[in-house]
Formats: sequence, structure tokens, C-alpha cells
Amino acid sequence: MGSNGNGLQGSALNSLWRALTARCQNMGAVGGSRRPREDAPVQRAAFRRHVFRFALWPIALALFGVLAAACSDDPPVTSTPTVTLTPTATPTPEALTTHLYALESDYVMLEDFDGRGGAIESMGDDLLVVTPKGRFALVFQDGTVEYLDGSVPMNYTGLKSSPMSEEPDFDSLAFRVADILLEEIAGGYTLFVTHHHFAGGCVWLRLSSTTMVRDGQRVAVLPDWRTIFDAEPCSEQPDGWQNAGGRMLTDGEEHLLVTIGNQAHGQRPVPSDLHIGKFVRIEIETGEAEVLATGIRNSQGLARDAEGNLWATDHGPQGGDELNLLREGADYGWPLASYGVGDGGVALRLIEDEDTGRHDGFARPAFAWVPSPVLSAIAVNDKKRFPLWRDDLLIASLHGQSLFRVRRHGTEVQYVERIEVGDRIRDLTFMPDGRIALLSDGSQVTFLSRSPRYCDEESRNRRDIYSVDCESAPALPWLWEGEIHLEQ
Repeated sequence: MGSNGNGLQGSALNSLWRALTARCQNMGAVGGSRRPREDAPVQRAAFRRHVFRFALWPIALALFGVLAAACSDDPPVTSTPTVTLTPTATPTPEALTTHLYALESDYVMLEDFDGRGGAIESMGDDLLVVTPKGRFALVFQDGTVEYLDGSVPMNYTGLKSSPMSEEPDFDSLAFRVADILLEEIAGGYTLFVTHHHFAGGCVWLRLSSTTMVRDGQRVAVLPDWRTIFDAEPCSEQPDGWQNAGGRMLTDGEEHLLVTIGNQAHGQRPVPSDLHIGKFVRIEIETGEAEVLATGIRNSQGLARDAEGNLWATDHGPQGGDELNLLREGADYGWPLASYGVGDGGVALRLIEDEDTGRHDGFARPAFAWVPSPVLSAIAVNDKKRFPLWRDDLLIASLHGQSLFRVRRHGTEVQYVERIEVGDRIRDLTFMPDGRIALLSDGSQVTFLSRSPRYCDEESRNRRDIYSVDCESAPALPWLWEGEIHLEQ
């Protein structure tokens, strides 16, 4: 095969074809997701590093056709193709560049989730995952995934075989694990889980606990589950457990703070003697609950900053997702006040027409979103890996498929930056090394970290904002002395 002045040499193309064919046979398909085998207890999940280097994207785009052809069922072409490399000044949408940092991501594919939900929590340098229906997995630092014996006691089998499952509005996807929390003890951890539980023809939002034992890489979930608390009332409606809330936070050694959504109550006021629609403090030993705040619709995020302030996210109806600064005794308005409106753009049932889209008479949010990105988890930046984001809040979203970085001054929000991720983010947490771990509804864990390119001694621009907090960065003459104080 002769050569084309603007193309690839025929011998080189054949070599490339043979190499790619062998790789496709091993991986299944180039660019595909390598899922763990279900018949192996310890599995190597697909662990792919994306380093967003803009200069390489034109080459990657040009070679995409060759890669696609190599992994198709068609034979290789018999004529030499022409590959034209067209430079572009515009970064591709996949480049995860933020206002103060460029990011790279590693991701791990898990088994397909059955439902919407689940949670993650760091366990030393590794990550504990609980799937929506209560299965345990441990993602090790190298990307290996090990599924553990045991599961959260949800009685999903009983729900599926109940008359409720025959109803047309039955929503099995929303029957889920809401959150997990680990407290380190000698030889392991105490694990707390908020989750749905089916019993007596009714679905409860339950707080349970058990013990996890760890010996090196070996982790076991003990079967001695204890029910700490059930939120009143349970739901007998086939879709009545959707707005569950269920986010947890420790409050000293003896209490947990828990958000409880209004579930099946919709736009109806919640009686004061019920737990739903409230922010509660639960005593771990007795399960007794104390109401701290009311007017909550579906709060899926809860975090405490370094000053002790409690921040919570809450779903609005259509528009009006909220970031709330929680105060004991406060009423956050739902369903009597909201910046949102009802489905289809109609006024909410209990709000006068002239008050639609306002939040008068109740505790106002620190910030609200219109339209709704459907906010989920929230975390406070720990400064280890992202010092230019020190003290910022990171908020995940479902419909918005983004992270929102909230810059604040004390309790006042200064601005909000949207960071598009491209997946429904259910939970997030910071790892001990500073990476950000994200759990998506797409059965995936993503680890975000700073791109190292800005700290490369030879190539980095000394005036580049992304380089100012590199560990080896020298004094920068263009900064006034004392203008930036970074905690290393």
C-alpha cells in the first residue's frame, strides 16, 4: 500500500489496526465502561484517568475515527485514509476547568444500581459505598472494588411482593438508602444508615446502626443491626416515600442530626407532632428525637463549617431550591412559603397569588436557585487539596448534573460558581488526601483532583492563577506581600 502525502503510512495503519484489535478484544470496546464481573468478589473496576490537556484534544479528535473503526465489527479499510489535524482555540466541553482550578478525574464503574440513592463515606484512604438498595462495596485507593457480604435491612423483597407494588404509582426507584455515617472505634467502625424499611404494609424512614470490623484490607459488616429511630408516620401510599431527606451529621458523641423530608404530605401542612418535614436531633442510645427546625421539604444535604454553622440544602417544587443556614426554632416555610411554584407553573396551593415566588413571613434561605438544579449533598472544603477554595461550600445536584461552589463570608453568600460534571451527583465527600469523591446515579464513583500541569516546574506560567499555591511555588513578585495567605 502506497503512502498518501497527507495521510498515514499503510504499514503503520496495519500495525495500528492489529494493536487496536487486540486491545478491543481484551477490553470489549474502546471508550466503553469496563464493569465488574458479578461472579467475582474482588474486582478491578474501570479506572480511567482524564487529564484535561487542551493541546492534545485536536489530535484526539482526529484519531477518533481510527479508534471507532478499530473496535467495530467491520474489517479495516483497504485504502489509506487522510487524517487532517485542525487546531482549535476553543477548549472542548469535556475540559473540567473552573474559575480557580483545572481539574482531572478518575472514575470507577460499579455494578448497575437498582434505583436512585445510595451514599459514600471515606474509610481511611479507601471509600465505602452503599448502593441504593443497601449493598456494600469498598473502593480501594488503587481503584479495586470489593463487594462485601451483608446488606442494609430494608426488606425490599417484602415490598416488591406486597399489594402496594401492584399500584400504578408504585415507585420502587425511590425506595433507597439515604445516607451513611462512620464513627471510628477500636478495630473498626460504627456504621449509621438512614434508609427506607418496609414493614406492616408501610414504608418507614429508619435510622439503623451496626458494626464494621476491619483488619488491613479485610472488612466485614456484622449482622447485629439495631433500629435506633423510625420517623412518624410511615407511608402507605405507593409513591409516598419520595421526599425522604435522611441526611445525617454527628452532634457530639451521643446525638445525630437528621433531616426528614415531608414525604407524602406534598403541599399539605405537617402537624407538629409528626417527624416529617423537620430537622431533628436524635439520641443514639434511646432513639428519642427533638425537633430543631421545621418547614423542610426534602433536605438531602447537611454540613457544618469550621465556625460551627449548619448548612442544609432543600429541594424546591418547580424552582426555589434552597441553601439554608439552620437555626434552632426556625421555620423555613414549606409549604406556606417558597421561591418556587407548583408543577406546570401554577401557584402553590397554600400561597396567595400575590405572594407566589416570594418567601415572606418565614426564615429565608441564604441562597435560592431558579430554575431548580435539584440539590443533593453538601460538603465544606477542607483546604488540603484546594486552598484557593478554602471554606467554600461544595453542593452536588441531580437534574443540574453539576457541582456548585459557594463562596461565602461568614454566613453571607458572595457568589456561586457552577461546575458542570455531566452526571446526576447523589453524594460527595472529601478523601483524607483532599480529593473530592462523587457518587452518581449512573453507578459511578468519580474522584476529582487538581490537574498537576500547573505545578510543573518547566512548563508552568509563574503568573498563572492555577499555580499560586503549588507546594514548590516561589514567592510571586506580582502579589503584594500578605495579599494571599495559604494554608498548606
